[in-house]
Amino acid sequence: MDVFRELSLLTDEEAIRLVQRIANDRTCGVLADWTVDLRQTLTNHFGVSIGPASGAVTARYALVMLGEDEPQTLVSYLQAGETEGILLSVGLVTAALVILQTEVTFEKDSSGNWSIKLHKRSASDELLKSFVKAILRLG
Repeated sequence: MDVFRELSLLTDEEAIRLVQRIANDRTCGVLADWTVDLRQTLTNHFGVSIGPASGAVTARYALVMLGEDEPQTLVSYLQAGETEGILLSVGLVTAALVILQTEVTFEKDSSGNWSIKLHKRSASDELLKSFVKAILRLG
């Protein structure tokens, strides 16, 4: 995997999310404002003042620095992002199927107490076939 080519293919939002995920993993989620500390580190590393650059520019500099220092770590994060996208899609489709197949009934008994009954209908073979085909296309 050409790390720097993969970095160039990221959108600004994806680059920012990737840096945030790496920063959170490395600081156990205690880094509140990653841009300030990161700009200082990048200024020290590259020897140029990044100044008040956008989050996307700062994120891209950070990813280049990580790619130079720890390319395998960056590859792992890039590959994990691909897997997370697939898992998220599978999870959303599964949740949608469960929700669409669940019947909810509200009943009030003679003493005025309300009850909720949930009934999950069985999935049709055609629906399951469509679901499996959609999952296989993601992979």
